[in-house]
Amino acid sequence: MKPIPFDLGVIIKKDVPVVSSRKVAEVFGKRHDHVLRAIENLECSEEFTRLNFGVSYYKDSSGKRNKEYYMTRDGFTFLVMGFTGKKAAQFKEAYIRRFNEMEQQLRQRAIGKAIRRTLTDAIKESGLNTQLKGWAYKSITDLVYRVAIGCTAAQFRKMHGLDKDANIRDYLDTYQLARISQAEKLAQALTDAGADYDHIKAVLELTFARPVLVEAAGR
Repeated sequence: MKPIPFDLGVIIKKDVPVVSSRKVAEVFGKRHDHVLRAIENLECSEEFTRLNFGVSYYKDSSGKRNKEYYMTRDGFTFLVMGFTGKKAAQFKEAYIRRFNEMEQQLRQRAIGKAIRRTLTDAIKESGLNTQLKGWAYKSITDLVYRVAIGCTAAQFRKMHGLDKDANIRDYLDTYQLARISQAEKLAQALTDAGADYDHIKAVLELTFARPVLVEAAGR
């Protein structure tokens, strides 16, 4: 049986996990034109199609412009109902797990954004910028990442060959994102309490005494 690819091609577009018809064709061992035909022959409503199948285009190796679809979890599920056999069942399960993981990551990222805003506000209102000569935000951010995942964001980008402007949270799993949020919440509480940088650093390092140096999640 063909092993399940590590990367099933589920990505985030406009805060929604989706997968391309090309990737589905590749994973399930089908011709892409057959998958396109199957999508276009689905007997679902116009509204369902609009919400769950987005048309896109790509250029092949010859430069020809070709159509593909990006499917949500519901669109994918509707399509693969017609894919049968043990191998297809294995791939369906793998995709369901991956969609679940991506949705959990999105929820954790939303929580993280709110915590991050609170920490940013706390830093602005504190005396940390004076103590750290205008580098409070960067210093606290680097500290949070070091204690939570074992390296700074810049170091993570370098290790994984990412662009210098890449948001590394796009490459972390739910557990890793949760550790960062926990560290940020603690840093925010200490900042609100008037702690200086050295005290914040000592408490975070003690609390997160066993950092987890992360791999890029699912990439």
